[in-house]
Order: sequence, then C-alpha cells, then structure tokens
Amino acid sequence: MQDQVLERIDPELDILDKLLWPFDELLTSHLIRHWRGDVWEDAVRMVGLTTVEEREELRRQVERISIQRAEFILHGPQSAIK
Repeated sequence: MQDQVLERIDPELDILDKLLWPFDELLTSHLIRHWRGDVWEDAVRMVGLTTVEEREELRRQVERISIQRAEFILHGPQSAIK
C-alpha cells in the first residue's frame, strides 16, 4: 500500500523509501498502532460522556487532531510546527 501511495504522491519518495527501509516501515507501523489506540480511547471516552456538549467537545478535539495528522502525512513534520 505504501508503494502505491508514494507512486501517486511523489515518485522521488520511492528512492527515499528504498534508502530508509526498514526504518520507514517501522515508523509507519508505530504511528498507525499509536493512532489506532487513540481512536479506541476516544470511542471509549465518547461512550462514557453523558451530555451533548461533552460529546461535541470531544468530537471537536478528535477533528482537530485528525486534521493535524493529515497535515503531517501530507506535508511532513514541518506542518506540525504551528
């Protein structure tokens, strides 16, 4: 999957992928595991909330973090410095 994504976004990233292997796969796997755990924790938190306001606040937090992660994926670590 990573190869298909890299080919569409920037073929030159394929060179970097080959140079860093297996480190980029390990990093990607770590990030996905970490983010998947966050999703589970957010779902558990959401179930425990009792008011519409609490759920809306958590939804906004999750959305903000999701946008930051998408920016990181699209633009790299420099996008996280805001």
